[in-house]
Amino acid sequence: MLPEETPDDAGETVSGISVQGEGESVDIQDPTATHSILIVEDDEELRRMLSRSFGSDYKVKAVATGEEGIELGSGGHYDIILTDIMLPGKDGHDVIRAVKGEGRNADVKVIVLSSLSSDDEMLRAYQEGADMYLSKPISLKMLRHHVSHLHSEQDISLMLVSPSTQARNFNQEERKFLLRCRTIINESLMEEDFGIETLARKLAMSHSSLYKKIKGLTGVSIIEFINEYKICKAVALFRQGMTNVQTVGEMCGFRDIKTFREAFKKRMNMPPKQFIQSLSRDDS
Repeated sequence: MLPEETPDDAGETVSGISVQGEGESVDIQDPTATHSILIVEDDEELRRMLSRSFGSDYKVKAVATGEEGIELGSGGHYDIILTDIMLPGKDGHDVIRAVKGEGRNADVKVIVLSSLSSDDEMLRAYQEGADMYLSKPISLKMLRHHVSHLHSEQDISLMLVSPSTQARNFNQEERKFLLRCRTIINESLMEEDFGIETLARKLAMSHSSLYKKIKGLTGVSIIEFINEYKICKAVALFRQGMTNVQTVGEMCGFRDIKTFREAFKKRMNMPPKQFIQSLSRDDS
């Protein structure tokens, strides 16, 4: 259970925010909000608490079942989907697969909020396409911080550029292409034979055409593009609280921990353990 940190639900309108619905479905429509969040949570008290917490910054839709989450979320109409894993009927894994499977909705962020906190459970969710996995209990303040950070952070695929192109504004087609690359890489990280040829095949492009396009957009080679994504994903996982270096390395597609440590140190100028320690110092 999350501790309550929001005002009491007094009346149908709070600071111009329209609140509709009781029980299983809640709608909060802030006319000034530019982004939307879908909450899939079967605990009624927690569902309404989360709705209130995010209602001042997002257009909120909150539902109680995985079936509703799939119906509403699979269309790509929400910027963020926050889902529990243990749900009646269709569970959170079904929601993730419906929303993110087979390269769908690459720009939708899926956050898991669950009391299931084993590495296997997290790994499964990430393989299915989740962008973040948070374990209950967690304070509303910390949850809002994570959601805000994920939403405001420049998309990982658009970070994979050299310093000379970092300020570039990608057009819609370029952004769509980079998001598609990111999705394919993310879904394929655990494949033993994943590499340049696999990426080119899934994009229906020749090796040379893909090289020219990646190089032109980002300033780096295909293999550098893939490796940059792997390390950026590892950084994100460490920031989300994971501390097992070997597990994170495997989740990011590294077959042995030595290679992961070397690649991480080259990109971040420090080994993984030191990076984790630096995060702990920042939080203290």
